Amino acid sequence: MFRQSFDISTPYTLIIGACSGDLNIMAGVQGRAEVLCDNASVSCDYNSESRTLKLGALYDDTMIRLPSQGEVQIVSVSGDLAIHNLEGNVTVGDISGDILIRRATGTVTLGSVSGDLKIDQAAALIIEGGLSGDLVVKRVGNVRVGNISGDLRAEEVEQLAVEHSVSGDVRADRISGNISIGGCRGDLRLSTATGNIRIEGVSGDVVLEDVTGNVNIDGISGDVMAGLSPHPGAICRLEAHGDIRLRLAQEASVKLLAQALHGEVIVRMPLAIEEHGEHQVRGQIGAGEADITVTSLHGDILIEGGRSKERRSDEERHRMREERHRHHEERHRMREEQQVHKVGFKAGLNELIAKELEGITAGFKVSARRTRRLDDEPKERSGEPTTASEERLMIMRMLAEGRIDVQEADRLLRALE
Repeated sequence: MFRQSFDISTPYTLIIGACSGDLNIMAGVQGRAEVLCDNASVSCDYNSESRTLKLGALYDDTMIRLPSQGEVQIVSVSGDLAIHNLEGNVTVGDISGDILIRRATGTVTLGSVSGDLKIDQAAALIIEGGLSGDLVVKRVGNVRVGNISGDLRAEEVEQLAVEHSVSGDVRADRISGNISIGGCRGDLRLSTATGNIRIEGVSGDVVLEDVTGNVNIDGISGDVMAGLSPHPGAICRLEAHGDIRLRLAQEASVKLLAQALHGEVIVRMPLAIEEHGEHQVRGQIGAGEADITVTSLHGDILIEGGRSKERRSDEERHRMREERHRHHEERHRMREEQQVHKVGFKAGLNELIAKELEGITAGFKVSARRTRRLDDEPKERSGEPTTASEERLMIMRMLAEGRIDVQEADRLLRALE
């Protein structure tokens, strides 16, 4: 294994050419750099004036430990890439494998990625090309991607933008800024989103929960379940081929237009109706400070009232108490089952031992009578069992010593029969 270490000042710049294997970069000892490679040696050139560390081509799997305060630039990686606990920016060209990045507080910029990408905590993520696998991002500032061939999972993100489309499903939770996606070929689920939402076409179903900003989603091939609490001045547009179920907060203040071109519109909440036709309902809730338009091309529309924030909070606390109570009951039931199992195991073991001792005693009596009749026959070699009773006794001794379990003992005893 190749190994080289040297002093390094911060903030530094790490420049790596092409890496043919896997590459792992992590924060190490302050003021010290270390390079470890499986087989081939690595060309290392450190310029103390510019604080630049240049590594030549990496032909094998490589691990690099550096101080956390530095910038990383990599031309390409043919294997997998892992980066942990770096505070500077990370720039990588093309990656053929998977990527795992944790606690990189700078901006991560990537060319194209052939595998999956998982990133937890970064200032920003930019993928200039496409991502062939799945994307999982958590605690990232701005996320901008060209195209995603797999699924997208985002949590605690400020801004989320996919220039073209996501071939799989999209699930985003706690997005504080805007969401923009060229298209989604799977299902879409957004929850706790406070910014503007624009999605150009969804091939599956759509679920929206606690959405407060502007919404513009059209070309939905499936059904829609939307829980909206639009802020004053918000404009929401939903168009789907299937059914639409719209839940509005009780304190909502909106102007509403619902159109079911080939179905019916059902209203199950207080609504000041201004127009009620065969396939259309227009009305207002409260002062009408927001504007909502929902259109179903081939399904029905159901409009109903949601829970108020205070009621939702009380019900959430009640649900959590019930879950804790069920959890305690489940643990108590499991402990009772374990106790019953132990008692049953001991009872079965005692019953098996009693039966075998009874059989062994009877066997010894028969053996004694036979012995008196066969005194003239040569005796067996010492150390080996001479009767089935002695063999049973040996099996029970092995069971008592823990060398075999009850099931194995039972199998051996049955074989003697």
